[in-house]
Amino acid sequence: MTRDEPPGLPCLVDEPPTRDAFSPDVGQHTRRKAAMARWTISPNRDHLLRDGHPDVVVADTVWAALHSAEPEHFESLVKLRAEQGFNTIMMSLLPLAHDWSGLLHHPFQSEPDGSPDYSRLDEAWLERAVGMVEVVTRHGLTPMLMLQWVDYVPGSWAALSAPERTMSAEDTKAFVQRMVPAFAHTQPIWSTSGDDTFNSSGAVERHSMIAELVRQLDPDAVITSHTGAWINFPAELAGLVDFIGYQSSHGDDWATKPQHWNRYVACLPTRMPSMNLEPAYEAHGYGGGRGRFTGRDVRLASWRSMITGAGAGIGYGAHGVWSWHREGQPFSSEGYSSMPFDVEVAMRFSGASDIAWLGQVARLNEFWLLKDRSDLLFRDHSGATVGGSEDLGLVVVHSPDSLRCEIELEYDHYDVTGYDILARCPVHVRTSSGAGGRTIIIETPRHFSEFAYVLRRRHEH
Repeated sequence: MTRDEPPGLPCLVDEPPTRDAFSPDVGQHTRRKAAMARWTISPNRDHLLRDGHPDVVVADTVWAALHSAEPEHFESLVKLRAEQGFNTIMMSLLPLAHDWSGLLHHPFQSEPDGSPDYSRLDEAWLERAVGMVEVVTRHGLTPMLMLQWVDYVPGSWAALSAPERTMSAEDTKAFVQRMVPAFAHTQPIWSTSGDDTFNSSGAVERHSMIAELVRQLDPDAVITSHTGAWINFPAELAGLVDFIGYQSSHGDDWATKPQHWNRYVACLPTRMPSMNLEPAYEAHGYGGGRGRFTGRDVRLASWRSMITGAGAGIGYGAHGVWSWHREGQPFSSEGYSSMPFDVEVAMRFSGASDIAWLGQVARLNEFWLLKDRSDLLFRDHSGATVGGSEDLGLVVVHSPDSLRCEIELEYDHYDVTGYDILARCPVHVRTSSGAGGRTIIIETPRHFSEFAYVLRRRHEH
């Protein structure tokens, strides 16, 4: 027995599907232009709310913006991302000392030897940075601000090569006490950390202190922490933040680590949402300079992240935007990351629209309900990944190739909707019954692409 299921939704594009077809208005919760949104945590603390409605963070990565970007060019990026459907811009309040393309403005005035004097904040930098963050909110996006990048934390992996760069606990406290009131009116999501692996007691103490300070200074704000690629999140810090923002690696394990991270988070004693703030960056080098991550790689890591547990949102990074790279500049991490593209080129990589569209599909289909259920694949060789809600009323399958897959669910109990990920458009899905009605076979699509399938249990009448 075989049936064709209509997608149940209008096509998301006006023209026949093409690689670049994209609409920013999928579903009921479209982005809100030119209005500051307030993010909160749901009462049961398992998903995020935006202006009181369930939503997902869709974030572009511009770590170096407040130190290296020209304000007018930065606004052009923000405007583009708003038009594409992003709702968040991630920035670091301290320069990334180990990953940089150039530095125009430092938050602190300099000592005679050129090193920063952490007791003397540069007020001109602060005024400029506040103005740039206000640009983000004017375009209807939320700033996510990282308060203490790993370079500045004593004992961290990044500080080992330059311990003179670290900030004392008092330096950090004074910095946070200035930064939070200065930016709180932009209603940011705060992150205590950037790239920290929390592998020392000092790091855990430092980020716990930051979280407690932010809670005092901006009580209604949402707080996260951005991890390094190691799978580790200390219980002490989990009790102080609202959601986990993890990094799933730019190395050899980039494709499998999202699921490993999600399984780890699911076992933490504190129940909380999570999101992959840093999947593989588009055009970033495979660790060690062995080629670059493609748009397909980014899609694979991002879809796997969201449907197997990281339903709070997704980050996107273009190699050249995050460090605000200009052609001809040196880049400190070329050996590992490969030379970035000029920011004007990188900001127009097609992968950004892929990730914005993923965010809209996630919002429409409540991806925050999902956990890894790849165990539901039956005799599978398709490379698919599966997520399911606790009661399996919602199941989502990501199929990176045009291959048939079989899911261990009762055939007569579910309706199936399909999406062509490359065309960014709903598609018809052909299904059949397997194993005596105990499985759903999603038949081979009629054209070659990448696909997602949403299975919803039918209501009993």
